[in-house]
Amino acid sequence: MKVPPDTLTHAGGIVHRQQDGEVVVLLVRASREPHDWVVPKGHIEAGETPAQTAQREVREEAGVDARPTEYLGALAFERPGGARAHVGLFLMRFVGNVPALEDREVRWCSFREAADLVVFDSTRELLAAAERLTRP
Repeated sequence: MKVPPDTLTHAGGIVHRQQDGEVVVLLVRASREPHDWVVPKGHIEAGETPAQTAQREVREEAGVDARPTEYLGALAFERPGGARAHVGLFLMRFVGNVPALEDREVRWCSFREAADLVVFDSTRELLAAAERLTRP
């Protein structure tokens, strides 16, 4: 697995699994208005690696246990209040469902649907990278 940069403040995952013979990916509703569809992600806590953060955030936000398999890359954006977030995203393999800690709407969809649902081009680019890595 490629090593993510040490400048990351947040981490998350593009979780994939097989469903009816097709690869599908996980999206969740954002916690803040306007509640867009996003990939699960959150702040890296003290003592956590970015991969551990990605696992924790996917579990908390979506109720999904998943394992990082590949570092996909990073995206950056300005958070409310002006702070800059640097988010590392991992390709993650679905393991199973677990109790979620947050009450978020969850959706499994094709890569094409996910690309149509997410708002940011940078997320679309990482979804495309994930799709290439999951092709048989």
